[in-house]
Amino acid sequence: KIKKTSDFYVGGRTFGGLFFTLSFVATPVSSSTSSGAASTGYAFGVYQFWAMGLGLLASAVAFIMLGAPMRRMSVRTGEITVPGMLEARYESPGLRVLSTVLLNVALLLTLMSIYSHVARFIQGSMVLSFEAGVIIIGIICAVYCSLGGFMTVATTASMGAYFLLVVILITTPMAFCRIGCIPNIFDQLREWVSIMI
Repeated sequence: KIKKTSDFYVGGRTFGGLFFTLSFVATPVSSSTSSGAASTGYAFGVYQFWAMGLGLLASAVAFIMLGAPMRRMSVRTGEITVPGMLEARYESPGLRVLSTVLLNVALLLTLMSIYSHVARFIQGSMVLSFEAGVIIIGIICAVYCSLGGFMTVATTASMGAYFLLVVILITTPMAFCRIGCIPNIFDQLREWVSIMI
């Protein structure tokens, strides 16, 4: 229940690390996996998926290294945004402005990617134009985020992450069996082991 500003913006700081991580990663991973990763893998080959794995690894390292210190700084300074924490920590309003601009540019690029994936899905499934898909997803996100705040968004995204994990665990083996790659992978591994020994 939203009782104060911090409840709306940061869920009252009541989420655990796993829950927060799932909610943070679920949205871009689910949209890019459902359309971007599949088409990229088809166009450039399976090796492209290593880039996705490295991206997830980099995100995990960033969470491990920066998550707890940033949370402590947020509690100590009373700030709930990264620019606010940087200004309070270094006593520099200019740093707040610079970090706000950089974050907005980075988030704009991320949101453009996510919105375009979802708009393509809407375009294909509802036989609407791409522009209509962008408008629909924009309105849904604006209303949903405005009414529920971070707690609602994080809860929904975490449920989506669990669903996505189940789908991946089911469909990946099915896909490998369908194309016959699993025996080939084991044969290749045996060959590499025999060469090394």
